[in-house]
Amino acid sequence: RAPSLSRASSSPTGGSHIPATRYMASPLTTSGGPAPPIPQPSQAKVLHLGLTPGSLASRVLCVGDPARAALLASHLTPRQSDAGRLFISSSHRGFTTYTGTFASVDVSIISFGMGSQMLDFLVREARDVAPPGPMVLATYGSAGGLNQATRAGTCVVIRESYRVARNPDHWSAKGGEGE
Repeated sequence: RAPSLSRASSSPTGGSHIPATRYMASPLTTSGGPAPPIPQPSQAKVLHLGLTPGSLASRVLCVGDPARAALLASHLTPRQSDAGRLFISSSHRGFTTYTGTFASVDVSIISFGMGSQMLDFLVREARDVAPPGPMVLATYGSAGGLNQATRAGTCVVIRESYRVARNPDHWSAKGGEGE
């Protein structure tokens, strides 16, 4: 039997943003009795990032490749609150987080793999555990493009983008659209 999911809303900035939603697995009991209380958001780790409040900076650099995250993290120094050690966390969902300082500013670097679904989890859960106030998330990495005049290695700053998605379950076995 799979654990049930409970939904808890959190708004660390006092409602100045759309609240992130945190899903926490409630523990199962073998006695058949009620499960213990679900941890409150201030005590619990977010499910996918595996982070608790205070472990993430309000400036976050998101990269797909874990090796790129480690390379970037090599330029961070530990925060004073982390007792002289760089904060490093690897979640069971494939996210690796480094938090430290760069030029006296707290910064987190998170590798998320690839795909908009992973980035969606990252954004929602990062807001939930980041310090109250403004937050900046930026992605840094590589991607394909449609402009053949742009040479490999060119730095590109995106002004707008489009998401193209498809639903493979929408197509029938006959090769046409589903009924």
